[in-house]
Amino acid sequence: MRDKILIVEPEPSVRESLRLILRDDHEIETTGGLDEAKEVLSKDGFDLVIIDLAERDLAPLTDLMSRVEGIPVMVVSSLRDPDLIVSAMKLGVTDYILKPFDVHSLRDSVERAIRKARERRAAMSAEEEREVIVDAVLFRGYFYYLESIRSFNRSVNSAPDMESLARRMIQSVMSSLGVGQCMIFMPEDDGFTLKSYSPMNQSIQSVLTLPRSHPLFQFMEKEGRVAFERELKAHLPEDSRGLISRLSGLGVYLYAPMLAEEKLMGAIVVGDKLCGTRFVPGELDLLSTLALQGAWAIKAMSWR
Repeated sequence: MRDKILIVEPEPSVRESLRLILRDDHEIETTGGLDEAKEVLSKDGFDLVIIDLAERDLAPLTDLMSRVEGIPVMVVSSLRDPDLIVSAMKLGVTDYILKPFDVHSLRDSVERAIRKARERRAAMSAEEEREVIVDAVLFRGYFYYLESIRSFNRSVNSAPDMESLARRMIQSVMSSLGVGQCMIFMPEDDGFTLKSYSPMNQSIQSVLTLPRSHPLFQFMEKEGRVAFERELKAHLPEDSRGLISRLSGLGVYLYAPMLAEEKLMGAIVVGDKLCGTRFVPGELDLLSTLALQGAWAIKAMSWR
C-alpha cells in the first residue's frame, strides 16, 4: 500500500507541481486551504501533510498541528525569516522547505519524514510510552521542556559571534538535557571544528578540525537524525571509526546533526545524563529540535 500525502496549498500551480513531483511514489490528495484540509483529515488517514506557510501568522499551522497528532507535517514557504523558521520547527514540523525548492531535495525530505514516522511508531512500545510520561514529569516536566526550547532560542539568536554562539548552544543543551558533557561541531572554512566548553573559565576550546567530506558528516547529512555511536561505527568506514572512539573517550557518544535546508551546518554531540538514566524518545526529540534551532542560528549569522 502506498503512503498517503495531503497537500495544503492555496496556489493552484504550486499545488499541481507538488502533486506531479510526488504522485509516482505516493497517493496524493490536495486542498486549497485549511478549512478544506480539516474536513479531509476528519474522514481519512494520512502518512504526511505538506502545508504552504504563506504568511508569518503561525495560527493556521498551530491549528493544523493540533489535528494531526502522530502525523508528520512539512512546511513549504517562500518566507526566509530565521525566527519564523525556528518557531515553525518548535511547533513540531519535520522540515521547512524554502521556495523555489529542489525536486530531489523535496523528495528526499518527504521520504525521510515518512520513514522516521514509521520507525518511531514501530519503536514506541507501551513500556517506552509510559517511560516518556514518567520522565517528562520527574526529569523536567512539560512546561520546563517548552521553556528549554524558548530559552535556547533566545540565547542563540542574540549571540554576537560564532564563538559566543557555540558557547551558548553548549550551555543550553547541557541545561536542557541534564548532560555532563556536550561538544559542538561548528562550520569553519571547508570543514567543521569540534568545540568544547570549560565551565571553570567559561571559555571555548577547539578540539579538532575535520573536512566537510569526512564520512561522519556525510552520514549525518544524509540520514538527518540523531544517532548513537554504535550505529555510526556500524555504518562508517573502518578507518573513520577511530574518531568515534576518540570522542567517546572525551565523554560524548550521541550525535545530532544541525541541518538547514538539507545542508549540514554542524552537529551537537552529548554524553551521559547526570541522573544516570538512559535517553528516552522525548529527550531525543528535544535534542533534535535544539539541533534544528542551532542550524538556523548558524545560518542566520552567516547572513549578517
